[in-house]
Amino acid sequence: MKKITTLAVTAASLLLAAPLLTAVTTDPVGAQKHTFKDGSDTAISAPLHSSAAFVGVVGTSGLSGFTITPSGTPGWAANQFTDSPHYIIFTSGTREGLFYTVTANTTDSITVEDIGDGDLATQGIVDGDGFTVIPFWTLNTLFPDGEGFIVSSDVFNPDGVIFFTNSGTSGVNLPFDSSYLYHDGSQGAAGWYKVGSLGDGLQNDLPLPPDAYYVVRNNSGADVEMVLAGSVQMANFATIVSRLEDGSSQDVFIANSFPVATTLAESGLATSPAFTPSPDVFNPLDVVFVFDNDTVGINKPLGSSYLYHDGSQGAAGWYQIGNLGAGLQDDVEVFQPGQGFVIRKAAGLAESEIWMAQAPYLDNS
Repeated sequence: MKKITTLAVTAASLLLAAPLLTAVTTDPVGAQKHTFKDGSDTAISAPLHSSAAFVGVVGTSGLSGFTITPSGTPGWAANQFTDSPHYIIFTSGTREGLFYTVTANTTDSITVEDIGDGDLATQGIVDGDGFTVIPFWTLNTLFPDGEGFIVSSDVFNPDGVIFFTNSGTSGVNLPFDSSYLYHDGSQGAAGWYKVGSLGDGLQNDLPLPPDAYYVVRNNSGADVEMVLAGSVQMANFATIVSRLEDGSSQDVFIANSFPVATTLAESGLATSPAFTPSPDVFNPLDVVFVFDNDTVGINKPLGSSYLYHDGSQGAAGWYQIGNLGAGLQDDVEVFQPGQGFVIRKAAGLAESEIWMAQAPYLDNS
């Protein structure tokens, strides 16, 4: 059984967790604060998830294509996990930490999306693997009725918007995919609307994938504070890193699900098939960029960046680009909770790999 071994409290993440060194049967809960500075873009992610709807294991002979039959009698209502958007995350086995959107469920089985890597058995999932069913954060559950967001009275001139990062286009320095505002109801029904597509109506139930980050732009004239309450993921982290086109570099927008700071070494990225080390520190291959939340500004460039050197020119390890003289950065807590990151893949063949990282606060033995 996984146990919490340490759960650091940082300024960015105030965790109200179960006692340390104690085995837990339910995910501990916590809270995290974000400040959306006036006149600035702020990257946010949600390393705390909403309350689990089901916790179980794959039953005996419980796999059929993309459908899972859990052990026991779950007693679900048909399509209860699609009437509002849900996902499953595996909590053990070869795909631990990877999430799959639920596409259907019966009273005793659940079907998930095809991620393009064969059916569930082909992916190495087996009877007895643990999984949890979790409601997606949506625009209106992450910011219920606009709480903690920048509320706009004029839908044609919003004071604040949330941008979705672009995950489906080849290339680098990609524009945002879409943006949404919260309207106070003075011009029509209160709620979330897509900027530029107001005729689409309310977007309150739009799901937010747990391994992505979002950018909040505040032009309201004052800072706005958000407090996110939720559950700590008691599993490792995994996400798909893809290069979409042969011969092209690719930006992949990522947030990890750990509610504590994680060092470059702890991230496991350097040894992942999703990341290519660099033999030449002056001509790096894959690079990690950190979104800059400290500097105030709109359409800010990406912040500090890091490469992993294979040891051809000196000590192997992580280095900060533009500051190689600072030496190894393996122990720098680059992956801060609730932030946004970009993995820039060097040009190569179109492919998808999975980055898996062990949660630094879990005993995986």
